[in-house]
Amino acid sequence: MAIYLVVFGLSTLCIYLAKTTKNKSIQKLLIIIGLLLPAILAGLRAENIGVDVKSYAISFFERAKQSDSIIDFLKNQSILGNADIGFNLIVYLVAKVANDYHWSLFVYELIAVTVVYIAFCRCEKLYGTPVWLVMLLYYFSMYNVSLNIMRQTIAVSFVTLAVTYLFDKQYKPYFVLMVIAFAMHSSAILGFGIFPMYLFLQDKPGTSEKKQFLKGMFAVAVVGAISVTINNLVRLLVNMGIFRENYLNYLSGGQFSTLSEGRSISLIVALIQATYLLILVVHFRYLNRRKMQGLFYIFASGVVFMFTVLGPLFAEYISRSSYFFIPLQMIGLSNTYTCYSEKSKNIWAWILIAILFATWYRAYVLLNYAATVPYQFYWD
Repeated sequence: MAIYLVVFGLSTLCIYLAKTTKNKSIQKLLIIIGLLLPAILAGLRAENIGVDVKSYAISFFERAKQSDSIIDFLKNQSILGNADIGFNLIVYLVAKVANDYHWSLFVYELIAVTVVYIAFCRCEKLYGTPVWLVMLLYYFSMYNVSLNIMRQTIAVSFVTLAVTYLFDKQYKPYFVLMVIAFAMHSSAILGFGIFPMYLFLQDKPGTSEKKQFLKGMFAVAVVGAISVTINNLVRLLVNMGIFRENYLNYLSGGQFSTLSEGRSISLIVALIQATYLLILVVHFRYLNRRKMQGLFYIFASGVVFMFTVLGPLFAEYISRSSYFFIPLQMIGLSNTYTCYSEKSKNIWAWILIAILFATWYRAYVLLNYAATVPYQFYWD
């Protein structure tokens, strides 16, 4: 457990110091170190740290290594049901310059943290989001997951970056980045739904807070309706060829489903997500005064609540859909930092960090979600 906290802390410290120094060379060096640390930790892990390392990371790398050409590799991957062309391209390129699959684990993480860092820097320019804080919250909420579902995590990073272009109405970069995200993992198709929801949630001059909340509740209700019908929706997308056929294994009655054993709402998860929502609701007025998309972040947090708390009642792994909204939720939580005076900002930051640490400790240390704790180096 300790090694994760050390890396999270050192990475965050480097990013914080980079923002405080005026020396451009030192600034760039600190940022590079800050982003390399979590990527190095990911690359040095044993094959049992993260379930999907054995499931596809090693086999994909070895298959790429043995392929005579990129076309040959992509064709074999497609035959085996692994048609995410963007991710496959990364695998192939790494396999052709490296002899060990650990390099691919390093590259996957480096891409993910670098892209979300760029996204958070854009939020800093737009809203004053504290990059060091949102990176730390991201580590607590997504890093251990990224050691498991590597393809989807890279897709999540590109979706997050794409959404930041919606904030300043640059729609072309949004759609380009969304196509890249979809090429990394087909589940990124969910990110396309953010576009109409974002437009719907935009405030018109003179709109009352009550009407804004009603719009937000309606948007979350729409997502809730989708989560209830997710089994039929996924089957439809599989039949259309948009999703891979193995997605069916995660639905009710599928190979990896345990819904037949009975499911109930997790009160602890509900409490955690309700806390995040409450924080954003309490700060809604302050965020709106600063034109910081308060309603949108409440919506994103509400979607995470629906997918993680209510979604598993209908489909086993629908909670994974929440990953596309969690970085947005973390941006919203970090933006509340700007609502306080200079004397109170640090106190509030430590409160947020304590809440996210407790959530991380419960999920990854106590429950060993994603099979990443205790950490083990590949040479142990």
